[in-house]
Amino acid sequence: KKTYKEVLGIKDLDSIQQIDNFYIKKINEANVTTNMESKTINISLSTSSDRIVILGGELIKDWKFNIFNDSNFKIKDKDFISRNDRNLLTGCITFYGVKIENISINAENMVCEDSVNFIRSDGEINEIVIVSSKFDALDIDFSKLKINTITISQSLNDCLDVSYGIYELKNVVVSNCEDKGVSIGEKTSIKIKDLKVSSSKTGIAVKDSSFAEVENFVGDNLGFCFQVYQKKQEFGPAYLKLYN
Repeated sequence: KKTYKEVLGIKDLDSIQQIDNFYIKKINEANVTTNMESKTINISLSTSSDRIVILGGELIKDWKFNIFNDSNFKIKDKDFISRNDRNLLTGCITFYGVKIENISINAENMVCEDSVNFIRSDGEINEIVIVSSKFDALDIDFSKLKINTITISQSLNDCLDVSYGIYELKNVVVSNCEDKGVSIGEKTSIKIKDLKVSSSKTGIAVKDSSFAEVENFVGDNLGFCFQVYQKKQEFGPAYLKLYN
């Protein structure tokens, strides 16, 4: 049975550390501090190419992840050219192939393609708060997740982008999204109980063989309340059901 280090082909053993029953891979100058008693992980980014990857086959339960730019972080013009790193990681923090329960995430002032990215992950999230994203704030792909609360503001692209998965969201509040408040695509099935979108180009966009069901929707100062369309020819039509 191979270890995660062997599976990932990691040569620099200092770049990955085990915390509790999961692993954190640090890329470039990302700094991680851990409080085992409070189950809190603070992540500080020093450059636009810093990344963090969370890995592990066991259940990650009751942990809090805080990710921010340190006080000396300065953005240079060239930093905006590449929106992913040489490992093709688009998220400042990426949860890859994990099982989770009752975790919380707080991210602020992120300049990656995705501030927070979930890939092939399964479980339940208590809360996600993201403030100020240079591109997408929260991106979720190939996953099956339940999320109690999502609060996102000031994203220069989409606030929430989901694809290829099954998702249940309870309370979603997004504002000041330069593009879409919630973008749903590529064969996704999603249910949202309460959704509020304000000061954004589009409230809800459902695309490409996806099905979205929203129980309560409040939109304010939007270019479009919702859009439903086929974007890619390899997919079919999309569906949106709004109750209130």
